[in-house]
Amino acid sequence: MTVLGYPPCRPRASYSGNKLDSRSFKARHQQGRQFDGDVTLTLHLAPPILGNRDPVTGALRKREFGPWVMKVFRILARLKALRGTPFDIFGNTPERKMERRLVTDYETTLQGLLANLNRDSHPIARDIAALPETIRGFGHVKERNLEKAKAREIDLLDAYRRPAPKASAAE
Repeated sequence: MTVLGYPPCRPRASYSGNKLDSRSFKARHQQGRQFDGDVTLTLHLAPPILGNRDPVTGALRKREFGPWVMKVFRILARLKALRGTPFDIFGNTPERKMERRLVTDYETTLQGLLANLNRDSHPIARDIAALPETIRGFGHVKERNLEKAKAREIDLLDAYRRPAPKASAAE
């Protein structure tokens, strides 16, 4: 049986994910109420404040959290208005600092591109401007995507700065 497009719950349901939609969570939680026995909502999360890093990969290790964490999510949702202020509790994490640095780097890069933009360089400039769209995910996933984007940016900027070969007339 599937409820709202989700697979059936098992006696010990486990849901993992970084972006959590409250409606889907409520549906999953209510779905668990349809079953007899001990059904527990369990979330596997890697919060940067509480997380331990894997010594080999350096990635945050996911930990198991029970249904009580939903109350924490509701509190965090109310604190959303504090983002970007001195009271932002996650504002000083390395990932947030990196995100702010990326924004200023991006603005600087675009200003440099606009200074030398012409008809021939436009396609490469467009590709460079689209690079932030490839930096997705959270934690180690975002770090891996950032590394790929930065490597691609180096190649594209090199191509952008290289003058296009001029066509010569055939003799």
